Amino acid sequence: MNLKTILCAAVVLGAAATSAFASDQGSTAKAVIEQRLNELETYWNGEDAAGLVADLYAEDIVIAGEELPKPAIGREAVKDLVIHLIDAFPKAEVTVERMASESDEQIGTWVLWTLPGADASASATTVRSLFLWTKEGEKWVIKADMYSFGGY
Repeated sequence: MNLKTILCAAVVLGAAATSAFASDQGSTAKAVIEQRLNELETYWNGEDAAGLVADLYAEDIVIAGEELPKPAIGREAVKDLVIHLIDAFPKAEVTVERMASESDEQIGTWVLWTLPGADASASATTVRSLFLWTKEGEKWVIKADMYSFGGY
């Protein structure tokens, strides 16, 4: 083998290894976020707005979306919003639709909420959210949530 062939092989193997690493990192990020969303569902379905906000939202959380006259900023404002939403939609299912971006410090995810109404005869409401996750200490928390009604 000549030097050119060896260098080409090294570049190809390096690119493959980098791609595999990025893929593994993405799988890990998705698994971490899916676990956090499972925790969100547990709080929501248990009607524990205070626990949800304390555990899953950043101190400086911002939530903005349809039918909010202004963004809810900070845990206290968000807690009031979550209490209102849990009253209207006592059960929730939240799934990752796609990973938007990932790094060691931030993860962006598109999620889909399925929210059956408090009245069992009403059809479920679907909401799509773009979450920006950051780390506070050792746990991933939602720093921003932009939502609108409808599916993907």
